[in-house]
Amino acid sequence: MPRRVRLVIVSEDRQQERFLRDFFRARGLSAHDMLFETCPRGSGAGDAWVIARHAQAAVKHRARSHAQADLGLVTAIDADDRLVAERHRQLDNSSGAAREPNERIAYVVPRRNIETWIRFAAGQAVDEVADYKARGQEPVDCRPLVTACTSGSAELHPPSLRTARSELQRVQ
Repeated sequence: MPRRVRLVIVSEDRQQERFLRDFFRARGLSAHDMLFETCPRGSGAGDAWVIARHAQAAVKHRARSHAQADLGLVTAIDADDRLVAERHRQLDNSSGAAREPNERIAYVVPRRNIETWIRFAAGQAVDEVADYKARGQEPVDCRPLVTACTSGSAELHPPSLRTARSELQRVQ
């Protein structure tokens, strides 16, 4: 019997994968509901890989979404030194069409990187321009942190996290 997947999640690195895996598990999805496609280590620029992979995944998603109404696509990419809206445009342009309002396609774009949100969730001050990435280290456990990123007053969250919270409503 084929595996039932509710979400295909394209991510730039293992820390994004870990964060999103813990996020969706906290919302009741099982490991069988999620299919992760994460940029392989040593394959060059992760953002270029995500943009190319998103284009392929969006085409597949659009072809399958009529038959599988609960199927969703989540694409995670660091903003790096760009704006969140610019990354959204890049993803829309890569797939050949902007998302329709009812499409179950969400973009998760932490600014500067996912470590900014992790630091925020741990109660530390953050600046979305500073680079908090700890290169070469194993991903940290995000289970105790995802609640801080998705609950409470959105006004207290970093702007890119507020945008991502809104985006993730598209697939829940």
